[in-house]
Amino acid sequence: MAKYRGKTGEVEAVQYLGNGFVSEPEDWLFDAFEALKLVAYDKDGTLVIPNPAGDILVEQDDYIIRGDDSAHTLYTMKPDVFEAVYDEVNSSI
Repeated sequence: MAKYRGKTGEVEAVQYLGNGFVSEPEDWLFDAFEALKLVAYDKDGTLVIPNPAGDILVEQDDYIIRGDDSAHTLYTMKPDVFEAVYDEVNSSI
């Protein structure tokens, strides 16, 4: 599981590689597809996070972040910002 630590705490995230692929498929990501919190369009692999304020387009190399709120809200972050804010948590002990 990919966990990252930043100033606001730990988050779970995957990087979108384009064409429907992510860096590390996680169960929560598949759950998000089933709950329609993340939607794939057409054969081009475009991903969208439906949002009442307007759909959020997930672009290649963006990070998809799972919020730590009770609804596990999804949001995106550009790679340069994500890498400046978060460090990967080493899960091996």
